[in-house]
Amino acid sequence: MKGPAMYDPCDSPYWVPDAFAAEAAHGPLRDDGLPVCVRWHGHYFETPDFEDIEAWCLHDGGADSLLGLWVEPDGTDEHGAPAWPRALGLI
Repeated sequence: MKGPAMYDPCDSPYWVPDAFAAEAAHGPLRDDGLPVCVRWHGHYFETPDFEDIEAWCLHDGGADSLLGLWVEPDGTDEHGAPAWPRALGLI
C-alpha cells in the first residue's frame, strides 16, 4: 500500500524561506500574541492573522493546515501537518 504523495512544503501559501523565518521565529510575538512563524519538519510557515483563524473555526467549521489544506481545527492533513489552531496550541 502506498502512502500519501510527497508534498513540497514550499508549495504552501504559508511557507517562508528558512533564513527569514529562523530569525523571525526567535523574535518577539506579533501584536496579536501569536508567533511570527511556526517550524514543522525543518520548514517555517508564516502564521496567518488571528482573525482568519477565528473565522475558519467559528464560521467555516475547519481550518487550513500548515500546508494550506482544509482540515478539522484540531486535526492534521494527509501529510501529517497540523491545522493552524492545533499548531498554535489554541485547541
